Amino acid sequence: MPRMGRRAPPFVLTTLALALALSWPALAQAADPFEIQVYDGTANAPGVFGGELHVNHWATGRRDASAPELPLHGQTHLTLEPSFGVFSFWEVGAYFQGAIRADGAIDYAGTKLRSKLVTPPEFHPRLRLGLNVEVSYVPARYDADRWGSELRPLGAYDDGAWLFAATP
Repeated sequence: MPRMGRRAPPFVLTTLALALALSWPALAQAADPFEIQVYDGTANAPGVFGGELHVNHWATGRRDASAPELPLHGQTHLTLEPSFGVFSFWEVGAYFQGAIRADGAIDYAGTKLRSKLVTPPEFHPRLRLGLNVEVSYVPARYDADRWGSELRPLGAYDDGAWLFAATP
């Protein structure tokens, strides 16, 4: 996101371009039908609650699926994400997922619990690193495996003028 005032150093732009080029094939192979999020490497301050609402509509997508899963085509996904800062480097949260199917029916579409650990603010003035850990339970119509987990590294560079964040 551009901010007024200063320009990003050339090495930052070069590093970002190289990282995108190297990770492009991996990005094209992965998808979470309920959540598209890039973490910026920060956590809520201790004792502070946060909240987000993710909304995704699948105007295109799979028109068929293997039972018991439903096809994605025409679904609208709504995910409420409350969070709470435990320490300056640790945030806990949850995802409560809902779906409006193409036929108009409304479904509960699962719950995910998450714990995000990040470098504390004093680690580096511009660089932030972390790990997001999730455990999920999703009804079979939205994921045949039902139970899932995720370990996702995250990193960000913020020089005051630009914020570059990656959640591979």
